[in-house]
Amino acid sequence: MEIHFTIAGSELSFKFSVSSGDITPQEKKEFRLRIASVLPAGFVPFHGTLIDKSGKGMLIVGPSGSGKTTLAHTLCLKSEKIVANDMVVAWRRGQ
Repeated sequence: MEIHFTIAGSELSFKFSVSSGDITPQEKKEFRLRIASVLPAGFVPFHGTLIDKSGKGMLIVGPSGSGKTTLAHTLCLKSEKIVANDMVVAWRRGQ
């Protein structure tokens, strides 16, 4: 199975292969670490979920199993939508 990861607004794109159809927690961790190790200066990875709330981002971060995705799905019952889940990369634009 291949995993694709593209950073919106940049030319960065990553593609990794895993041995099975199911991704283990260890494989997810290794995937996030590989991405973090090649990000240019100024790019910051977060283990979290990003929600679009009326055109503004809301980032929910926390350790694995802490309920980030559950909270995001509950918030999205209204009008928000999930933009990214598990790994969110942020960067500064301008000053």
